[in-house]
Amino acid sequence: IATQKLQLDSGAFDMVTKGFPIPDVLSYQSNPQFSVTNSIGGGGEAVWLNPNSGVFADIEVRRAIMTALDRKSIVDTAWGGLATV
Repeated sequence: IATQKLQLDSGAFDMVTKGFPIPDVLSYQSNPQFSVTNSIGGGGEAVWLNPNSGVFADIEVRRAIMTALDRKSIVDTAWGGLATV
């Protein structure tokens, strides 16, 4: 990623399609020398719980965890608002 950034910053690359950390994407978005286009992809993040082990064997615990997750805050914090819930 560091090499891609150097190449993009120096003008050796005209385009980079993926791989930059969110803080870098936000930095390029705020730089008028660059045009950043975000696209919706098929990727995603997940929380996996083993329903056969320990406290996660209780469906009520699993439901409580999933209910307690503030998905919007996760998107805003971890993804800099660049993802959707």
